[in-house]
Amino acid sequence: GNVDEAASRIREFLANKKRCREIAECGREEILKKHLESHRAQRLIELVQSVKKKSSNLKRFSAMVNYATLGKSMQKLDTGLSTRAFLCALRAGEFGIDQGEQLDEDMSCYLILAAHRYDAALKTDAGARLIQKAQEAQPETVMVSLDYMRRLLNSGEVARAEALAKQISKDEVYMTFLNAERAIASLLAENS
Repeated sequence: GNVDEAASRIREFLANKKRCREIAECGREEILKKHLESHRAQRLIELVQSVKKKSSNLKRFSAMVNYATLGKSMQKLDTGLSTRAFLCALRAGEFGIDQGEQLDEDMSCYLILAAHRYDAALKTDAGARLIQKAQEAQPETVMVSLDYMRRLLNSGEVARAEALAKQISKDEVYMTFLNAERAIASLLAENS
């Protein structure tokens, strides 16, 4: 339509109040039948229930990432909660390793972050021990191997660090050490 036609229809409706009330009542009934918040909530429930849950073989490592992220977010607000979140991340990570979940490089960064932050907060080596366990279980995970090698160097175990460096890279051992230090320091600096 055009403006003249719309104006004509409006005048007709204004002249016939009974017809306007009928149309309004029909609209109201339609709203009450299908468009209340309860209808929308029911539809949402139906949609959620119809979604098929995907099975994941990374349940524990996914939880580890969530806890590490929470710990990182809480560091400046509440160090106690932050430390507990990092502990939960370490527990989830250890359980994932024990269950044979495959740790990818992205997730390994969260494990390393949680391990360092937890150990620093509580002056413990629980995170370091978990990094060692992860490296032994999944030596192909480069970031974990780099962190473990760095920890070996920092604890004076140079021969073991050199042997690991030769497994990780064909570069000179010193260059692998240097690259490990840069990678882990950068990871921790980004997440401070």
